Amino acid sequence: MHRAGRGELAWAAYSADAGWHEVAPPRLGKPDELRAALERGDVLTGEIDEDLAAIADGAGTTVVSPTGHRVVALAALGHRRLIEGRADDPTVLVPLYLRGPAIGPQGR
Repeated sequence: MHRAGRGELAWAAYSADAGWHEVAPPRLGKPDELRAALERGDVLTGEIDEDLAAIADGAGTTVVSPTGHRVVALAALGHRRLIEGRADDPTVLVPLYLRGPAIGPQGR
């Protein structure tokens, strides 16, 4: 998870039971929404500041510092998929934006 501006957080939830799988898709939300979604024993990682660490502590969760930058982690996951022969068709991939651009078309 990380701060996404406008008082929101960007976060998703995954489970390691029987291999990593998505439990909650990537989303934007207020810190109170994250707090409500946390369960005792959850593990949080990402760009966690003191305020987010306090939320985690209050929910009985554990904060784990990432061992590297998230781009490095994504590259490692992608490399593993390629080795396993699980490549996506690049012509159908689209970026995931959690929020539209702040600047829209200009009116006249």
